[in-house]
Amino acid sequence: MANRANSGCEVGVRIALGALLFCAAALGEVKAPSINIGAIIALNTTNGKIAETAIELAVEDVNRNTRILNGTFLNIHIRDSKQDALTGVSAALELIRKGCVSIVGPQTSVVGEFVGNLGVAAHVPIVTFGATNPSLSMHRYPYFIRAVPNDKMQMKAIAKLIEEYKWTDVALVYVDDDLGIGAIPALNDALRDARAKIVLKAAVRPQANVSSIRMLLQDELIGLKSRVFIVHMDAELALFLFSEAYKLRMISSDYVWIISDGFANLLDSVDANSFLSMNGVLGVKRKLIQTDQPRLNESAKRWKQRFRVQNPTIPNMELNARAIVAYDTVWALAFAIDRLLHMKSCKGGFSEISSSTKVLNFKVFDGGDQLLKEILETNFLGLSSPVQISRESGEPLECSYDIINVVENNYSQVFSPFLNVKLDHDSPGAQNQTNEIRGFCIDVFKSMLKRLDYELPFEPIPYGTGSVTAGYYDDLVYQVYLQNFDAVVGDVTVLANRSRYVDFTQPYTESGLIIIVAISDKRSSDSWAFLHPFTPAMWITTVTFFIFTGAVVWFLEHRQNRQFRGKPVLTFIWGEDCKLSG
Repeated sequence: MANRANSGCEVGVRIALGALLFCAAALGEVKAPSINIGAIIALNTTNGKIAETAIELAVEDVNRNTRILNGTFLNIHIRDSKQDALTGVSAALELIRKGCVSIVGPQTSVVGEFVGNLGVAAHVPIVTFGATNPSLSMHRYPYFIRAVPNDKMQMKAIAKLIEEYKWTDVALVYVDDDLGIGAIPALNDALRDARAKIVLKAAVRPQANVSSIRMLLQDELIGLKSRVFIVHMDAELALFLFSEAYKLRMISSDYVWIISDGFANLLDSVDANSFLSMNGVLGVKRKLIQTDQPRLNESAKRWKQRFRVQNPTIPNMELNARAIVAYDTVWALAFAIDRLLHMKSCKGGFSEISSSTKVLNFKVFDGGDQLLKEILETNFLGLSSPVQISRESGEPLECSYDIINVVENNYSQVFSPFLNVKLDHDSPGAQNQTNEIRGFCIDVFKSMLKRLDYELPFEPIPYGTGSVTAGYYDDLVYQVYLQNFDAVVGDVTVLANRSRYVDFTQPYTESGLIIIVAISDKRSSDSWAFLHPFTPAMWITTVTFFIFTGAVVWFLEHRQNRQFRGKPVLTFIWGEDCKLSG
């Protein structure tokens, strides 16, 4: 290995030399080919602990995989930001001085504001898995990449839920830090499109206690005309809020509570008593597209075992979207670095460029521009779904959310998919064995079978990998034409090209059929039709107001106007004038 390191960066040298070039300036003396990456995490939070375990497992999996980095070892240096901007900046400086070619994190947006500037100065890509403030973008910080959707996405999901139920006025209860403040403009824009508005913004301090939260509920929320509340805060404060709201009888059918993704992702760790105080609560939760169920199950099992050992005080925690994003972020960096190592013209060292870097005592990563480009071109199948970053915005291309509902001591998904197939891969010899099939389409199909006069046995066979694309639907329809299947049960759109191969049933969601008939109205030829609205009650009312108006005019005019004098008896004399006489 030493002979290879001494041979220089020449054509034909193995990839291990490229790895040495990356970390030579940081480590000075390298005993084995390795690359340094850093991670800035708020380890005093549940999300931080979740991410730490996921990142450690991802690095282990990368180093164990022989098809990536060609034996080069990936070093991870994890630092605690403590949700403090100054501590986070200090951690970032330390990681850059260590020669880290990229930094995973920071977890919070307030730290990201400062670390983003350091990334630009050092040409070190910052790939965050938790900072969701929309103001953090590549337009402001060219080396700042977001592996997690910003708050605009989940606020649009919340607004769609509000629009679905035609609510117009909502109140926002948020934590007064970067998590809550950054989401307010995004929520305002989303609600405006949904023809709704925020009538109250109730801020909760990050250090709030139970008494202050109870006071907020009593003084600002319990008497509010709007009974739709959006809760955007971390798990600890949200649990305090719902516990006090339950005591004040605000968790009932008279109120609507909607929680954001940050809390919804941690519901697996909530105990039964806390669920009782949240009965009926709605929420949005990042959707996990399970394209590789065996791999996901195996990773979730390993993650849960390690997390339980590292955090024995947090029970019942399951692998969630935040952990998966942190895991996939490490792999995205690994793939980008792997491609960079294959470049013959890559520059992997650190050098001084400006006086500002000398003041801060760090050097600039020469391969930063190339690594940034490779990260933005990353496209691979992650732990639960495809991972692809937009080159223009530096954010995920696709994202979707589930609507969840807390019922009794658990929660479940609302607006279930048209068809959901859960496969039992763990059973011996059970390849593609169906364990459970459910959804709107299968419910309609089973209801139809019950209406038949005879029994129709059927064998459901799942098709495809679970990735919802038009190509799979076209191919599935063609399988019926090839007689590999007798029929298809699912949300298959009726298209002209598909109708050439199969016959479709009448659509049962929205047919789009309109029947136009002529309307015959006998009153249209009646010349006295204009009198039809004049009912007997209308005639009596008209005559009464006529007499009343005349009496009022006579009473006001008869003392001054000679023509209105005399006894109040009216005699109409037809002629040139109409006179009053006694």
